[in-house]
Amino acid sequence: RMKNLLLGAAVSVGLIGIAQAAGVHSGVTVYYNFDGNLNDSAGSLPGNANTNNDNLVPASGHAGNLGGGLFGGGSYLGSGVGTGHAEAPFSPDVDGGTNGGQVQAITVQWWGRANSLDTGWQAGVARGEGQNWRFHRQGGEQTMAWQGGGGDIHGGANINDGQWHHFVGTSDVASNTRVIYIDGVVQKSEGLGNPINSDTGLPLMVGENPQADNREWNGEIDDVAIWNRALSEAEVQEIYNAGLAGNSLGDLISPSEDTDAD
Repeated sequence: RMKNLLLGAAVSVGLIGIAQAAGVHSGVTVYYNFDGNLNDSAGSLPGNANTNNDNLVPASGHAGNLGGGLFGGGSYLGSGVGTGHAEAPFSPDVDGGTNGGQVQAITVQWWGRANSLDTGWQAGVARGEGQNWRFHRQGGEQTMAWQGGGGDIHGGANINDGQWHHFVGTSDVASNTRVIYIDGVVQKSEGLGNPINSDTGLPLMVGENPQADNREWNGEIDDVAIWNRALSEAEVQEIYNAGLAGNSLGDLISPSEDTDAD
């Protein structure tokens, strides 16, 4: 079921069992698996903290077409600048349960494959500029950045290779820490500076930034999830390793419900 997987590496990882997955499920507020639609399926996961069906809709000219995907039955498909995106209206879920004001803790994860990094600051998943959170290309560089409080932190990993990569950003006020991971590896960890602020007037966007036009993603995006807490490094690596073995987040959390397994 995997397509084109990751950096050309020949990696063999065993299936992750239910016992190993204990805890990863906790606090999921949004989950898009893109398996044939743009719906939020967080509410179907055990232990979720979802309060609203944050379904995406095509916007600004996006055709609503799905790509082949990394897992299951599809992925968000972007075609670059001026081609639209998908978005969901604001709910507290999209900021990790924060209903306006300071975000106390959040994790944002997604798998992405770039057909082309053809413009600066192309957005994968974003809530806006300033102190809103966003996960986007670092300027004109070949890597990604996480604005999780106090400005962008970015990785050194080159992701402009046509392969799938796993991106995770975490922020936690209690520990005063924000971290960006690429392919299970910490790229940078810093203090928060100014914490993320939740702007209730903006939607969640996949493939674009709500406050910066013409930054549409050119490629595919799959398995987008948001938590109301900061995942640990071990949890991030667990999800990444499960992905290498062909398992989405949904498969990892509820393997007995995976009807698409080979």
